[in-house]
Amino acid sequence: VFITYTGTAKPNLYFIAIGVSTYQQAAMNLNYAAKDASDISRLFAQHQQLFGKLVIDTLFNDQVNKDLI
Repeated sequence: VFITYTGTAKPNLYFIAIGVSTYQQAAMNLNYAAKDASDISRLFAQHQQLFGKLVIDTLFNDQVNKDLI
């Protein structure tokens, strides 16, 4: 990820990552959905100095349901 910003104020970033790798029907399972969502959330967190305000919210696997989204 490359970010180039020439303004004086740092931009704010509000990021929601939802990754579901495990489903009730095992045939629907994915290998990397939750991992990828976690990895990109971690990437933004490691570069928080680039943002005026950084808010990250994550939901993975069993945490994901229609009430929480």
